Amino acid sequence: MRKAGRTSATRIQVDRVNERTRILFEPDVCELVGISRPTLLRWQKQGLFPVRRQLGPNRIGWLEREVLDWIQSRPQAQAANEGRR
Repeated sequence: MRKAGRTSATRIQVDRVNERTRILFEPDVCELVGISRPTLLRWQKQGLFPVRRQLGPNRIGWLEREVLDWIQSRPQAQAANEGRR
């Protein structure tokens, strides 16, 4: 006998809700990453940062998940005394 619970369709719907996409705007991205606006724009131009999205004629934003994934992809910094002898 099958246990009562979520069907696979319900599980998929719940997963999609949990993966909801948020848009971050320029000041939010700069604060989250800890960089200035010129640095953000320079990194964008150099292809070093996730691509921004055109949301309207005068509005741009970044997908929060892409920014968070980018942060996670950055290498960990070495301790200040590591690498010195």
